[in-house]
Amino acid sequence: MATLGIHKDFLMEFAKLEKPVQKRVHEVFDKFHEHRHAGLHLEKLENPRDSRIRTIRVGKSMRGVVLAPDSGDSFLLLKVMAHDDAIAWALSHRATVNSATQGIELRDDIALEQATADVRHTPATAESRLFTDVADKELTRLGIDPDLLPLVRNLSTEAHLDALRKILPEQQYDVLAGLAAGLTPEDVWRESVAVHAERAATTAAQQTPVEDELATAMARSQGRIALLSGPEELLDILARPFDAWRVFLHPSQRRIAYHPSYNGPARVTGGPGTGKTVVTLHRALHLAQQLPDDAPDESVLLTTFTGNLAADLRH
Repeated sequence: MATLGIHKDFLMEFAKLEKPVQKRVHEVFDKFHEHRHAGLHLEKLENPRDSRIRTIRVGKSMRGVVLAPDSGDSFLLLKVMAHDDAIAWALSHRATVNSATQGIELRDDIALEQATADVRHTPATAESRLFTDVADKELTRLGIDPDLLPLVRNLSTEAHLDALRKILPEQQYDVLAGLAAGLTPEDVWRESVAVHAERAATTAAQQTPVEDELATAMARSQGRIALLSGPEELLDILARPFDAWRVFLHPSQRRIAYHPSYNGPARVTGGPGTGKTVVTLHRALHLAQQLPDDAPDESVLLTTFTGNLAADLRH
């Protein structure tokens, strides 16, 4: 059976589409039950950074972007965008495997190469650098690519790092953001890497030689990629785009939401859009799952001061 995965960016793009276009996306990707490249009309690109990245037509003006290796029977839905934007994105990006987590990462190769070239031509100054106290071997142990070390070494402020957020591989950005915030390499390993690394080790132990490499890497990328059992589950997820925010939890979010118990009240702080509400929703689910079967009248109350948010949470 083919393995089908959805990258969270795909869900975010899909949620922004007009309803007629969403319907067309449903029709196109319903063909994934055929499990054949030919049946899906996946189109190769000229001179791509990654020959495994293909596009698929979604109506006259839209395209989907799919990671589909020549061998194996796995697909990863990456993006759905306007035609020209999809082609440009597909030509500039490459999928790689993080050295620490063994999960899939997406790299904007062209933007990263330009940023690195700019760094190489920047005169050295006495200005302090963000990661002066972190050795190269620690950075690579945490999954930072060796070819990105010149760029990383030149970062001087958190604002400089934030400016690169959209082009850095997401897992590697998380590592650097943790270090920039003052966490030690061991703290970052525990918060951002260990869960993925443990999953990679478990997957490797269960893997057989004939298994699809992409399928294995997708299984190690939970939190950024949702694995589906079939086309029906895909269509179900696409029909409920708000649920995209509940499908994906960062490992640090999951540790908070599913922590066995706290010694009294617990407070989670963070800026807008950092996932506090998602963590709260998952926490309520976790607590509800712990209720005894012999007490059917017991329940967990989740409250908010915002009426619109209450409606969304209830949904």
